[in-house]
Amino acid sequence: MASISGLLRDEVYEAIKKDILAGRLAPDEKVHEAQLAEHYKTSKTPVREALNRLVQEDLVVVFPRMGYVVAPVTLEDAQSVLDFRAILETAGIELAARYATEAELAQITAMADLDVRPGDRDSYGDFFAQNRLFHLTVAGASRNPHLVDAIARLFDKIDRLLRYRLELDGSSCQRMRDEHRAVADALRARDPAAARQSLLLGLDQTKQEVLTALISDVPDRARDGAASLGGPPQTEPRLIRSRAGRA
Repeated sequence: MASISGLLRDEVYEAIKKDILAGRLAPDEKVHEAQLAEHYKTSKTPVREALNRLVQEDLVVVFPRMGYVVAPVTLEDAQSVLDFRAILETAGIELAARYATEAELAQITAMADLDVRPGDRDSYGDFFAQNRLFHLTVAGASRNPHLVDAIARLFDKIDRLLRYRLELDGSSCQRMRDEHRAVADALRARDPAAARQSLLLGLDQTKQEVLTALISDVPDRARDGAASLGGPPQTEPRLIRSRAGRA
């Protein structure tokens, strides 16, 4: 049998990861190599390798005698991720206020106006990509590659959590645009303290919205102090959702 190329391995890995981050493979959903191989039109070998890579990224977990399960989303982990995000991004934005070039400041200002259509879930994928790029561009202006790498790696988990703040309405969209504009204005003013404060205001609001959405999604479990979203792993595999399914 011909060897599986590195390109194919990466393509399968990226496809599965994308479906996890988009929620098409849901938290606590049990998945099988054969089922995934059929869905992605490949063999089980690249699927197995992709799942093992995703285990290392905490997006998939392995249970004895059960196999692979999409990692749950928990209140505890959400709070930890979003707190860590605030630590990293506030450090980055203070450096960016000092070191960003005029070209970078112009780029950040232009990117501040997020393009999302309230109620149109098809536009949400573009929104997440724009939002990620804005924050990574700010981080890049810090001139600290280790900080940029840490923020970039964390954003997979951030994007997954942000989907719990949807549906977006018009006021939420405008507020996010205003938050990004305030960040861009503070950076152009070369004011590290103002940039930090503007960023924290937006991050704190996002954190509260995400945690509130998670709690409301599992009210009974939240009242009982159980943090896991979606309950225990499914004992039977659920059908993989269509690529045209939920965002």
